[in-house]
Amino acid sequence: MSYDIASEANTGKIYCRKFILWPKYWENYSEITSLSWESIKYVKSEIASLPDNPGVYAFVVKPQIAQLYDCNYLLYIGKAKDQSLKVRCSQYLKEPAQKKPRILITQMLKLWMNNLHLYYSAIDPSTININSVEQELLEAFIPPMNSVLPGKLSLITKDIYRS
Repeated sequence: MSYDIASEANTGKIYCRKFILWPKYWENYSEITSLSWESIKYVKSEIASLPDNPGVYAFVVKPQIAQLYDCNYLLYIGKAKDQSLKVRCSQYLKEPAQKKPRILITQMLKLWMNNLHLYYSAIDPSTININSVEQELLEAFIPPMNSVLPGKLSLITKDIYRS
């Protein structure tokens, strides 16, 4: 029996995404603040339960098969600085319908929506700089669906992720 991978790819059954796993950057993570992560399945009904506070969040794909429930893929990190986590994270559901959708976000939602989970941590912006927390997380995880990464990581990942 022959297997036509090109045919599978054309029908959208195969998804390929590169990941950078760089332990040096994990070791450099300075943990500006202790984050208390919670998670929900990323569906409209669950988004209503998000807090009305600013914070940081991460989109994670969780296949949840073969009882290997800890097998997850972190795709994107963001922040809700001037709005609540509830408001910010609900905006992604409108992304594909926008006049100028962000291609990577639209792709993430289209390909993995049925397995997408949202991890979030509320942060008090009067005591902690949310931008700094997001930058630290981006540098540690190097998520493949973030189009802008801090400093030299943008140069390093440009060719790897976008090739």
